[in-house]
Amino acid sequence: MDNLYSNGLLYDMTYDADMDSRVKKYWEHVLDGCDINTIHDCSIGTGQLTLALAMMGYELSGSDLSEEMLESCKNNALSRGLNIPLKKCDFRCLTETYDSAFDCVLSTGNSLPHVTNEDIKTALAEMDRLVAPSGYLYLDTRNWDKILRDHQRFFFYHPWFLEQERINLTQVWDYNSDGTMTFNLLYTFEKDQKPYKKEISSVTYYPISGALLERFLTDMGYRILKKEPHFQNAAIEDCDWYYILAKKEARND
Repeated sequence: MDNLYSNGLLYDMTYDADMDSRVKKYWEHVLDGCDINTIHDCSIGTGQLTLALAMMGYELSGSDLSEEMLESCKNNALSRGLNIPLKKCDFRCLTETYDSAFDCVLSTGNSLPHVTNEDIKTALAEMDRLVAPSGYLYLDTRNWDKILRDHQRFFFYHPWFLEQERINLTQVWDYNSDGTMTFNLLYTFEKDQKPYKKEISSVTYYPISGALLERFLTDMGYRILKKEPHFQNAAIEDCDWYYILAKKEARND
């Protein structure tokens, strides 16, 4: 696991007090018109992108490969008065842990590109095995087509404040010779307009095109319902992040 995922508190720093309301509105739009009761997020992380679903009345469960992220997710759920079933599990091996079906299976947080494109295909097949007939599969991801097209080097966040402390985050992206990308996350902490602490973490990704993701889904018998920017108002080709919602179609075999 990349070292970003050993520190849940650091990972959660970009989520402010208003995030739950924004996430609820996001899911209301994404799942509008879908017949869904049970949801499983197979890369739930600290839960900040998913716990709102339980607050909205969905029956939610989650899994993740990182024990540290799951512990943070448990604490984040308890702070919201929620008790969410959580298990440690690699999303490429979901059926080794789960044998029940869900109305919707998610992979949130740009998690799929942590593994190779071929392993993404494996993970999607494992997710599919947990999707009930006529159910849904959801994923969100960085817009790797845009990243590789523009060859962006730096990604800046607006600073945020915790009481008297200012926190700055900049990502520096390395394009590696083997086709992977390393995102270096540089945090600086300021008090009285003076930096007093820094944290550096990194994470490696395997870029994947939108066309290949869609092909994997359609080859498995899914119909793409939505492919839209993720928390952004932008054209799909220019957004930084997007999601795909797909519905499992009935098979005649």
